[in-house]
Amino acid sequence: MDYVKIETATSYDIQKYLDEGWIIIDTSKEFNGRDDTSIKYHVGYPTQKRIQDLMRIISMYEEHGFKNLLFSEIAKKNGVDLDDYKLGEWSLDETSQILSLYESVVQNKKVTFSKALKPITPEKRSELLEKIYGDEPF
Repeated sequence: MDYVKIETATSYDIQKYLDEGWIIIDTSKEFNGRDDTSIKYHVGYPTQKRIQDLMRIISMYEEHGFKNLLFSEIAKKNGVDLDDYKLGEWSLDETSQILSLYESVVQNKKVTFSKALKPITPEKRSELLEKIYGDEPF
């Protein structure tokens, strides 16, 4: 078993650790005087338990709309409009990759996002061609 944290506990606080999901890995005796001994508990916080804790926190964020806020802020940071994205083919742009990664890691879903192609207006087409070719006839 893997642990994200390992600590020692005394007989006074071991129950608190166990109630929080820690696991006793080992015990040792500690001599505190002539005939005075105490038991030290070596406890570990399981990696799987930490993942469950984090997933519970993420679910609370999602319940309060922070998933949408996160996605919007990522899109804004990348200079794109989140409304331009849809489920679909895999895209190499950073926003698509982050949205897909989130769904994969947090929701355990294989989802891909791509930027939706918008139809180009004749005016925009002419503008683009002029930028590329200048005044050359085409």
